[in-house]
Amino acid sequence: MNDNKWNVLLVDHDLGNLEMMAKLLKSQGLEPIIADDAEHALDIVKTQTINIIVTAAIMPGKTGLELSRALEAKYPVVLITCNEDTKVIPFDSTIRAWCSCVLPKEDISRLPDACFKAVERHEWDAPLNKMIS
Repeated sequence: MNDNKWNVLLVDHDLGNLEMMAKLLKSQGLEPIIADDAEHALDIVKTQTINIIVTAAIMPGKTGLELSRALEAKYPVVLITCNEDTKVIPFDSTIRAWCSCVLPKEDISRLPDACFKAVERHEWDAPLNKMIS
């Protein structure tokens, strides 16, 4: 990780989840920015510098995967999932194309590591992402 504070956009409709993730990221020197849905997140990326996006897989309105697609691989994305999400979102190569990392909700304590890994993977995939965009 670099010496600058990274801005992590957290996207979830559950305020409790947002607060818990924000606290966890702050403890590791990351700067959380909160959005309560995908539309709010899309507005934020237009006006603020964002380095990483962490989004719930399932939310009212656009899903986390739909948000990732709308961002067109411009950011590393960590998709937070729970067991029920597999009934709604197909976990296949589509996820790999749009999300840098998938983290089960029960492993949320690993979120800072997932953010770092997502950035590494996004940087590695950057030439490919430009080709498919």
